[in-house]
Amino acid sequence: MIKYVIYYYYYYLEEQMRIRKFMVLCFAVLLTAGLTIPAVQAKQESRKNNSIEALVGPELFRNLTWRNIGPANMMGRVTDVEGVPGDPNIVYVGTASGGIWKTVNGGVT
Repeated sequence: MIKYVIYYYYYYLEEQMRIRKFMVLCFAVLLTAGLTIPAVQAKQESRKNNSIEALVGPELFRNLTWRNIGPANMMGRVTDVEGVPGDPNIVYVGTASGGIWKTVNGGVT
């Protein structure tokens, strides 16, 4: 009989521990949800208030000035174009790399 009482007591304690663990887990989940949901809602509200139209406006570009940044590639620049006065189909093109191109059909091919 005592054996059964001890077994029942241990079973009862084990069941109580399971219930306590479950309660602590539920509390932790509810606490985490309760803390994160308002933070997510506040972040969404701030995104609505700080739209791209509000952040980027004409005042952002007011102090910028136009400037020439030049070609990104030094090869392939045309430096001079000359035509033959008597024949408009013959055109010579000089490039920055030293090459000279000639067309006899006005640049079609």
